[in-house]
Amino acid sequence: MQRYEWTKVASNKIRMDTYTRYLWAGTYTKHKKILDYGCGTGFGSFIIAQEAAEVLAYDQSMETVAKAKKYHWSNLNYTDQRPDIKSSVDVVLCFHVLEQFANPQDLISDIRKILTTDGIAIFSTPNKKVVSPYSKKPIGEFSQHEYFKKDIEKLFKDFEIQWFGQRNIPKPLTWYLIRRSIRLVEVLFRLKFDLYGARQSYAVKPLTWWRQPKDFIFIIKKKH
Repeated sequence: MQRYEWTKVASNKIRMDTYTRYLWAGTYTKHKKILDYGCGTGFGSFIIAQEAAEVLAYDQSMETVAKAKKYHWSNLNYTDQRPDIKSSVDVVLCFHVLEQFANPQDLISDIRKILTTDGIAIFSTPNKKVVSPYSKKPIGEFSQHEYFKKDIEKLFKDFEIQWFGQRNIPKPLTWYLIRRSIRLVEVLFRLKFDLYGARQSYAVKPLTWWRQPKDFIFIIKKKH
């Protein structure tokens, strides 16, 4: 449901985050039947279609789907009709969609019905602790909610969850200790590392106790 047009995105961060996210997801989608739920203007669906068996790209906006169709591939189909397919999809991609549902259980119910027994769904969603920790209202233009990690765990309590993150930075205490250690080495050995302004990587990495991501990325699977 990221409705911006890829060629008109001014922010290099947004472009690289989106591109990297889909490339990373491609490691799970090769030769699989895929639903891109909230495909936006289709660039990510097009990437996935290169090696997937079949891709159905869905967005509720007719206008957005019309724009997406310029990204075409033989196994890629677009629709603005809510998917009504049961137990037939190997992987659901749901990037920056969860926060746009007023009632997220509607989305979770859809995914539960759509996935095969051993299927997975891959989500991305902003980390409220980073993007809007002191705001009652979401900062995203189309967002209805933004979530802390514990909120997501509660929503998906009936699923197994594997956690990743994008734009990971060290948690505040960890980052403070790292900066002070670097500064001590610089003073003692008269060096200059120039690490303070380093940008966070757009790479998708597993969550650890010392990392705080701007965007959560997580994989869910039905519990058996």
